[in-house]
Parts: sequence; C-alpha cells; structure tokens
Amino acid sequence: MMNKTSIIIADDHPVVLSGLRYELSSLDYLTVVEEACNGVQAMQLIKKLHPNIAILDFQMPGMTGLEIAEQLIQSKSQTKVILLTMYRDRGLIFRVFDLGINGLVLKDDAVIDLITAVNKVIEGKSFFSESLFKVVLERSKQAEQANQILKQITYLTTIERKIVQLVGELKSNEEISSQLFISKRTVENHKVKIADKLQLNSSRELLKFILENKNYF
Repeated sequence: MMNKTSIIIADDHPVVLSGLRYELSSLDYLTVVEEACNGVQAMQLIKKLHPNIAILDFQMPGMTGLEIAEQLIQSKSQTKVILLTMYRDRGLIFRVFDLGINGLVLKDDAVIDLITAVNKVIEGKSFFSESLFKVVLERSKQAEQANQILKQITYLTTIERKIVQLVGELKSNEEISSQLFISKRTVENHKVKIADKLQLNSSRELLKFILENKNYF
C-alpha cells in the first residue's frame, strides 16, 4: 500500500476550508492531516507535522501564506507550498515565481486547478493557474526582447550612442551636427550605420525604435 500524501490546509474562511477539504478528500492518495484558520497556527502545524504539502491562503491573519512560504524556503523545509489567491497582482505573481514556490492557484479557478496543482507538486513540478502563468510568460518575453535590444546596442560606438540619445530627444540633424562638432553628412552616415546595426530599414523605423526604447540607451 502506497503512502498517502499528507496535506495541511489553511484559510481564514470556514467555507473555503470546508471546500478544500471536500476536494482533497475525494482522492484516496491524499490525506488532510490538519486545518488552520490563520497564518500563525498554520506555521505551527507545519513545523510540528511536516506535511508533504501545505495549501495556504495568501491573505491570512497573523502571517500571510507568502510569509510562511518564505520562511519554509529559508529553513530548507521539505514541505511544498501551494498558495491560493484571489488577486491577479503582478508583483505577487512575480514574487511567488522568483522564490520558487511550488504553486499559485487563483481562487476563482480552485475547483478546476487545485487537484491538478497538487498532482504536479507530487510529481516534483510546479503549477500556476493559466491566467497567472500568462503574466509570467509575458514578463519572460519582455525580458527576452530587452536582452536582444541590449545585445544590439553593444555594437554601437560611443558617438553612435550619443547620436541615438540626441535622436531620442528629437534633435534635428543640424542640431546633432552642431552639438557634436561634426558635419550634417557625418550625422546622416552614422544614422545609416546605426540603423544597419539595429537591423532597421529606414530612418523612420530608427526613430520609432529609439523612442520606444529610450531607457536602454
């Protein structure tokens, strides 16, 4: 007979606790060993019972689920954490992901996602509700784009970067020429080289790119 996965659940709403217990108890390989109605009680139970998984409401009196998860990670606890949240706050999502917390389930999706999250964690994987994970993917794509921009910028010379900064300030070729003590023709030649290095096809594309990415220059 295989050992059951032990679980502690914590939420300060009795109805939510009852619903969680009902969902988890429907599977014979899971056992809810204890329940808590606040963060402090949940932490005490985790330290005492060392459950395989702790399913914690993010917002609880005493300690939040996130604070409990942070302490467990710092102490290298073997208890895996799945957080429940009713918020789609980007800062929270990124914090949970960056800390390596095992799961984040949106309460609106809990009926569908909770068992999936538990099963993924049992397999040694992580799980985020789909709408929350999309936020993480969006950030990853933005980071990838930023890295690509920074890589392209490294090919620019010092004077080319200065020209880019002045273009970003909407300076004309004449103004750039005067400020850098070079000819207007030289400015135009530099712009062509800059566009080529940034893989852009026209001065209009160059201006658009610079204005959209001014913070990188």
